[in-house]
Amino acid sequence: MMKTVLAALAIVGTVYAQNAAQSSFAAAVGKGLGEANLGSCLAFQDDQTDTTTTCFIACNTTAEKIGMAFNASQYDGGVYNSG
Repeated sequence: MMKTVLAALAIVGTVYAQNAAQSSFAAAVGKGLGEANLGSCLAFQDDQTDTTTTCFIACNTTAEKIGMAFNASQYDGGVYNSG
């Protein structure tokens, strides 16, 4: 499921990463989506301020990957490179 979501985000990121202005907008959208994902995960925790749980760590990693999917520098020849 997560790979499907990341693939869809990468496609959207490719569409928006056509020029510098759109690239900046796409990066902001990616950051916002990543933060929304992280916030959703934290909402399910008993202690929402605990950043040491496996849930937080996994969601934080996912948020970073969502942000990367919208970063134009992650694309080489129109192909997403997760690095």
